[in-house]
Amino acid sequence: MATWKIEWKNVGPERADGTLVVEAQNLVKAKVHAVRACRRYLPSGSIYLEAEGHYRYLIIHDMDECGEVQLTCFTARPGGPSQRPQIQESEALR
Repeated sequence: MATWKIEWKNVGPERADGTLVVEAQNLVKAKVHAVRACRRYLPSGSIYLEAEGHYRYLIIHDMDECGEVQLTCFTARPGGPSQRPQIQESEALR
């Protein structure tokens, strides 16, 4: 698991800003946390993140841009499930 900081800006009609720190296995699960955090400020409807740049995403709500999210990975703990196969492959090549 890794520690992720999620920052959102100008979300919804109130133009809410906020920060949240979560534990997530990978970027995909961190983005799920980000969507859930932004959903609090938006009326019901479809919400998704559109890639803007390096770990920066636009929040799209019902086909309208309504804010942005920045994800930052603080700590990635070694030995996670995604790293074990890479280590085994490199040992097999020797």
